[in-house]
Amino acid sequence: MKLPAPTVLLVAALVASCGRRDAAPRVYTEPAPAAPAPVAMPPAAAPPPAAAMPAGNVPMPPPAEVAWTVPEGWTARPAEGMRLATFVVEEGGKPYECALTSLAGEAGGVPANVIRWAGQISLAVPQEKLRAFVDAIPERKTTAGAPLWIADFTALDDGRPADAPQMIAAIVRRPADTLFLKLTAPKPVIGARRAAFEALAASLR
Repeated sequence: MKLPAPTVLLVAALVASCGRRDAAPRVYTEPAPAAPAPVAMPPAAAPPPAAAMPAGNVPMPPPAEVAWTVPEGWTARPAEGMRLATFVVEEGGKPYECALTSLAGEAGGVPANVIRWAGQISLAVPQEKLRAFVDAIPERKTTAGAPLWIADFTALDDGRPADAPQMIAAIVRRPADTLFLKLTAPKPVIGARRAAFEALAASLR
């Protein structure tokens, strides 16, 4: 039987393809997916600058030496923490502490410190009365000739009970630093020890 011409061509093509067993297979490749664009990150915060340190970490110089004359009946304890000394006085069988400290330079001046101390004992007086009290504090002299101011807050009666904390404080200005002497006690104790306190303040040198 004679096959049509198109069929003969198809069979020939099939036979030819079967005979080419060693023909290399066709390989199809797909382009790799594009890498995602990098996400922009905010710049890292710069660390805070380190605190400035003195060259060579030089320690602060120690405070200048201080001497005093302890009043009779008072006891002097050695330096502790920021205190150069602590003087203890007993009244009615109860001890009260008088602290001596030092700060460089003028340490804020007399008015600022007196007003700050009034806040420490919660003194309830009008501001104009407190300012008049500060302005009226006289300048004295220590036995060594240094300027001395004494603020006796018991003079400012704010109606508090007699056993409430009160204060008498002294400021001594020296060439390189300022000394602070503070006795916190009830008003009757300060009244009984005022003369001794003033003598101690005047002896600071």
